[in-house]
Amino acid sequence: MAGGISLHAVDVASGRPAQGMSVELHRVEPAPHVIVRATLGQGGALIDPIVQGQGVQLGAHEARFLVGDWMRAQGRACQKFCVRGIP
Repeated sequence: MAGGISLHAVDVASGRPAQGMSVELHRVEPAPHVIVRATLGQGGALIDPIVQGQGVQLGAHEARFLVGDWMRAQGRACQKFCVRGIP
C-alpha cells in the first residue's frame, strides 16, 4: 500500500480552518478519474480512509478545493477567482 494523501485548507482571511469545504481528489494518470469526494472536517483537514493510504496508487494526483461553493454557502462575496474548483 502506498502512503496516504493528506489535504488541509485554511481561510487565510479569518485565520480559521476551512471546515465544511468540499474537495475532490483526482487520479491523473494513467486515466483521469475522481477517487475521493469529501468535505473537510473541523480542523480543515480531509477525513477519509485515503489519508491512511487506503485506495492510493502510485502516480500523479490533483486536488480540487471547491472554494467558490464554500464561500457562497457562508454568504460571502466571491470575486472572479471564485470558480467551481481550484486545482
